[in-house]
Formats: sequence, C-alpha cells, structure tokens
Amino acid sequence: MDTSTNFVICFDTNIYDNTKYNFDGQFYKTFKELKKEKFPNLEIYINSIIYREVMAHLEEKGQENNEVIERFKKDVWNLEIFDELQRVLNDIDFLREASIKEAKDKFNNFLSLFSVDINSLKGKLIHADNQNFDLGEVLDDYFNHRPPFENKNNKKNEFPDALIIQNISQRFKNHDNFIVVSSDNGFRKAVEQKIPKATMFANYSECANYLNKHHENYDKVCMTIEKLESVIEKEINQFLSDLTYDFVPTYHAENFGIKVDVTNYDRKGHSELSELDEMMIQKFELNDSPLVRILNIEDNGNTTAEIAYEAIFSILGSEDSSYDLINETHKVKYIVDIIVNIDTDEILDVSPQEIFLNKDSLIGRIITKDYFELEYD
Repeated sequence: MDTSTNFVICFDTNIYDNTKYNFDGQFYKTFKELKKEKFPNLEIYINSIIYREVMAHLEEKGQENNEVIERFKKDVWNLEIFDELQRVLNDIDFLREASIKEAKDKFNNFLSLFSVDINSLKGKLIHADNQNFDLGEVLDDYFNHRPPFENKNNKKNEFPDALIIQNISQRFKNHDNFIVVSSDNGFRKAVEQKIPKATMFANYSECANYLNKHHENYDKVCMTIEKLESVIEKEINQFLSDLTYDFVPTYHAENFGIKVDVTNYDRKGHSELSELDEMMIQKFELNDSPLVRILNIEDNGNTTAEIAYEAIFSILGSEDSSYDLINETHKVKYIVDIIVNIDTDEILDVSPQEIFLNKDSLIGRIITKDYFELEYD
C-alpha cells in the first residue's frame, strides 16, 4: 500500500450537514483514522464559502437546540427531583452560546488535523483563498443554464456553489488525486465539467471505500463480509424482532431507528391521517446483493464497513383516535454499520442506521376502516 499518496478531499457543505455535526459519529471517526493510520498526507480542503456556510448552520442548530430545550422545560414535572435540572436549563442563552462555541471548536479541531489553516478561513471572503473570483465566468454559466445553475427555484444556493467550483478549479484542476464529495447532482456535474481529473463521490462512505482500496487487505475484507452476509442478516432480524411480534408505541420503534410519517401525502398538503400512535413491522425483506463500503481496516483485523440494502418494509399502524388499521409498504435504502474481524471471521457489532418511512418511500397503502372496532365487538 502506498501511504505517501497526497490525496486532497473537498467535502461540500451538504456532506458536513448530513453528519448532523455528531463529532463522535462515523464520518469524523473514519477520516481521523484514515489520516492517522493509513494516509499521513491526506488533506481536506475547505473553501472559505463552505466554511462560512458550516459556521452559519452550526449557529442555526444551536438555535434549534434552544427551542427543543424550551419545549422540554415546559414538559418537565414540577417535582423536587427535577430542581437541579431546571437550574441547569434556566440559563438558556448561556447554553446556546456555549454549545455553539463547543461545536465550532470541535469542527475546527477536526479540520486542523488535516493541515487546514483556520485563521485564514476567518479572513475576508475574497482574499481568504488567495484568489479573485471571475464573476464574468459565473454569469456566463448562469445565463447559459450550465451546471450548477439548473434549479430555477434554488438560485440562492447555486451562486455560492459556482464560486466554490471556480475556486477549487483554479487550485486543483491539474491535481492527480483531488476528490470532491457532494450529494448535490448539479454541483457534481459542474465539477466534472470544470475539473475533469477530479474523482467524484455522492457520499463520504463511497470516498472512504475508494481510499481503502489501496489497502493490501481490501479484497480479504470484502470476501469475509460476503461470507458472513447471511449471519449479518440474522443479526438484523434479531435487532428488529421486538417490532415484529405486536404493536408498540411509535416512540419505542424510534429507539430502533424506525421513524414513520403517514401524514401529508396529498399533493395539496392535506392528509386524512394523523400521526401514528402505535405500529408494528408486519414483514420486511432485504435484497440479496447489498452494496458494501469499507470505512476502516485496522492492523488488528477489525474492520468497519457500511452495508446498504434495498429493503421492503410492510408496516401496520393505528391512531388512538381511530379504529382504522393502516397498512403501508415502503421501499427504502436500509444501511447497517458493522464491525468484523477478518482474521477470526467474527462479527463484533451490527448497528442499523435510522430510516424514515414517509411519502418518499411509500409504494402502497391500504386503510381498513373500523378494523379494531370490529375486532373487539
């Protein structure tokens, strides 16, 4: 394995947003480990615009947390056992500012591991990247409807994107190992046109898998996971078994990463249904050829990977205010994080990621009127 390769990765703002800024989460752990153990020359490039967008989103998240705390305080019982908690939560302004500062510090510390000069990012927007933007080129792309200017309803975001792409094009157009990761199709198309040599990915796990292909044990890891596939599926079935025997409160299902929204399916924004109070999984199926992405291969053989299944979930649901039975079928990507040891063929952990069953995944619905009233008469 050539660990001296100088890879440079630019993550679009949406990739950082998708991590929900959980600094103990898989994204941050994966790239810290790759930098520390495998690729000492791995760099992250963050444009000053992306950096400022992230800082703004951390501010917004701090405000959202503030609102959650306010709602929580209203729901806490007026009992002595909660007095200390109430005292902590009372200084809401301090909590907001302190949490935002800590989040920004953790993000900056992460970037610093990859030789990012944080002070330069806090400078003036144009000069922070030591270049001047060619607004004529940006406007030419805009009026000729070239990427990233494709979404007529989203021009507010597309102009910053165009400046970001121009910046990274000027810096990395001839770089042999420049990687861009973005979940925005228009952004990726524009990068492909402006920087043909760049390697493109839609999410961070694809990028990590690409880097791990340079590891001498990559093929062995893939063979081990393929061999353990049926055992992993049994582990998933066992994980969800509490939701398959009978109805459970929806908040209990959320503890297993299953969130359901049966409302607002009508095009006009109206729904005949309210939120479910209880649900159960009637049936679920996993496809036989899941997509495996290797996130980290440790020297002791422990390997972290992401397995993405195409899954069919059939759920039953009910509302407290109704006797109707709601039966929905959803097709969704079901992603599971696993840790296996390639030397012992042992599965050390299976952790399904959260899924959201809503109008985007719905493929069928049947409502049986007065089902529970008839059942109990």
